[in-house]
Amino acid sequence: MKQFLLFTLMLLSLPGISQAEATDLDGQLQALRKEHKQALQLSQSYPHRARKAHTLMAGKQRALWNVDGINQAILAYNIGSSWFLADRYGESILWYRRAEELGYNSNELTHNLKYARTQRLDSLPDSFGNPWLATAHQIASSDTWLFFSLVVYLVFWWLVWGYIRSDRTEKSRIIIAGSIMLLTTVLTVFKINYTPAVSTGVITAMDVTARKGPGIVYAPAFTNPLNQGTEFILLQESEKLAGGAVK
Repeated sequence: MKQFLLFTLMLLSLPGISQAEATDLDGQLQALRKEHKQALQLSQSYPHRARKAHTLMAGKQRALWNVDGINQAILAYNIGSSWFLADRYGESILWYRRAEELGYNSNELTHNLKYARTQRLDSLPDSFGNPWLATAHQIASSDTWLFFSLVVYLVFWWLVWGYIRSDRTEKSRIIIAGSIMLLTTVLTVFKINYTPAVSTGVITAMDVTARKGPGIVYAPAFTNPLNQGTEFILLQESEKLAGGAVK
């Protein structure tokens, strides 16, 4: 079941907004909330009409982008949710990521973005670069690894203290604990200094034929077209491609 938290706290009281403008914005938001509820009701009996309604909702919300008095982070989240309900996962992932970049952090956003990514047709990795480096960074960034590192640190110094006081602790235990602590330290330093490459773009079209060069004369880079929601790293951008096609 698709559940989303929509249209909350979008209107802000900013000094640069007059009372009349604030009232007008509030009226627009109230109308959008009403249309959103109607679109959700359509989802129960008329899914096709509901998708069209959510697509229209996304467009109306997009018109509020960069409008003074609107919380852009929450607006981006709401636009992403409307696109998702319209089964447009590429647009949904794009706007959810924009919400993240603007600092909107919530369990709903994390859950929805993760779920939207599961709906993609292409099975491509979310991270780029050396796989084992990305895996090591993910492990070192987990709460479990932080807890493990703390335990190893405490055990090592407890053994050292016991050895200093009573000389009963075996040196081998200190060596083993020290070696593990060194490993955890190295991995922690690696996490701080290494940042995995992340995608900088999202395919929003239903499908795109990726080619080995800038133009339709080049052979396709993949057997099948890439579908909406596929994330990629943008290496280069040009105003025009071979043959006069605009990129």
